[in-house]
Amino acid sequence: MLRSIAAVIAALALLTGLLTACAGNGSAAPEPSLAALLQKAMPYDMVYFTYDDFAADGNFEAFAVCAQTSYTDNEGRLVNYDTCQLWYADKSGARMLEDDLYGYAGNSGSTVTAGADKFIVWELSAGGSGSQSIIYGVRDGEPYQPLISRKYEWFCCADGKFQAQTNDLRPDYHAYVTHYFDYDASTGEFAETGTS
Repeated sequence: MLRSIAAVIAALALLTGLLTACAGNGSAAPEPSLAALLQKAMPYDMVYFTYDDFAADGNFEAFAVCAQTSYTDNEGRLVNYDTCQLWYADKSGARMLEDDLYGYAGNSGSTVTAGADKFIVWELSAGGSGSQSIIYGVRDGEPYQPLISRKYEWFCCADGKFQAQTNDLRPDYHAYVTHYFDYDASTGEFAETGTS
């Protein structure tokens, strides 16, 4: 069943990209071979797939996550992924970027747009109160992690602001601190501008 879910995810991702390209975003549709290339290279079932022109250079890249194990709740709903790998593919081929990951099925994979650049965010989370945002973008044709990757949790763009959280843990107190960032397209890095 997981293989059929992976096939549906890949098909929907390809269809979404084709519809986006047809809607007039100015980019040509990517080669459908990126999904197939990843599926062939990955040792486990694909559970997350996204592709785009991440570096706004006219070339499409894809990021995907495969998982050896998935867990469901008592009602059969997918809850967690375990023994995951993060993969990258472009016209040159596919390669693994991260191993021994895990994720919460409800919200682990997302993308964030920063000007013309795009980033994948895989939330290293088991659904509890703490997590880590693994962030990847593409520069000069290569995947890279901005310096804030793995230092914060729940990195996103909300209300037009790049933000992430850290935990403020005390013996009798637990709060989340929100950190705000600006993006510098010339360096591909996010710089913290304040907290709340």
